[in-house]
Amino acid sequence: MSGDREARARAARAAKERGTNLYTAKNYAEAIKAYDEAIAIAPKDDEDLAVYRSNRSACYLQLNDAKKAMADAEICVKLRPTWARGWSRLAAAKVMLLDDVGAERALEKWVSYAPDNLDARRQLMEVRERLATNPRRASTSGGWKPSMPSMP
Repeated sequence: MSGDREARARAARAAKERGTNLYTAKNYAEAIKAYDEAIAIAPKDDEDLAVYRSNRSACYLQLNDAKKAMADAEICVKLRPTWARGWSRLAAAKVMLLDDVGAERALEKWVSYAPDNLDARRQLMEVRERLATNPRRASTSGGWKPSMPSMP
């Protein structure tokens, strides 16, 4: 790793840690800024870019900004397609956007990469029940927020 690349990766990890601390303190808007910084300075091939996107997605979900959460989650699963947490973020965003069909697809991926995750299985069952009850329905009951795994 070159000196500049290594310094950028270290700075990105430090920004991520600040973001995680801010997220834990429920200061989601400031956490987003920290993850913005991590994403901006991380080397383009940094394996942690998926983590930074996933964490920022979680912040957007907490702020009920499902479109931005989905955008980050979609990049996350492209960067790390077999990482269950990325699929959990995408599923949460899809549910929040009232897209049960998209949520079902994301939840299926989440379950496939984390088969022992009972929360993922429960959420998949709930989405399938909604779809079976009304195939055209792409909504959830008001105010429901899908649960999310913790931050890495």
